[in-house]
Amino acid sequence: MPPRRPSSRSKSRPRRSAPRGNPAEWPLYAAEVLRGLEEVARTELSAIAGLDVLSAADEEIRFRYAGATERLSRLRSVVAVYAVRQWDVPRPRGLLGHQQLGELTSWLRGVAEQGGHRSFRLSAAGRETEVMERLSAEVGQALGLPEHPEEGELRLRLRPAPGGTGWEGLARLTPGPFRPVSGGSATARVG
Repeated sequence: MPPRRPSSRSKSRPRRSAPRGNPAEWPLYAAEVLRGLEEVARTELSAIAGLDVLSAADEEIRFRYAGATERLSRLRSVVAVYAVRQWDVPRPRGLLGHQQLGELTSWLRGVAEQGGHRSFRLSAAGRETEVMERLSAEVGQALGLPEHPEEGELRLRLRPAPGGTGWEGLARLTPGPFRPVSGGSATARVG
């Protein structure tokens, strides 16, 4: 009997296996979506192996994901995807503490290196306050990225955490938001 040749199907795409571990411990993300497209985006996100949708609200879907973030840059129904990190501090001033600032800048450095960001901007209520100005200066110095308040590629959003327990930072994974290309059949980054 002649030796069995491997089928062409076995050489096609490798099988995707679901990530291991507790989904509650997977990294947290938020997808920014256009109003009215939350359900379309939720359906697209739910089809990704290793992604656990937590909630969908006006213009945002929160989820945990254990896969490669590069996969998230190919989403068609979202404006942008943000990594999310929370700190148990009562006010933004608490992020200027040695430990919290170190955690914030280390986390942002990882996002910037992975996304290829070359500048940053801080988006928060009270952006012109002394605390936010100082926080922006500290982050810029630690990352070695120039601040561009309107067009910065690494967009850091600061806001109260859900449930009023501290503050959260959202760091955009790509240097610009996504936009539909050729009738919405693919996505590309905008500036």
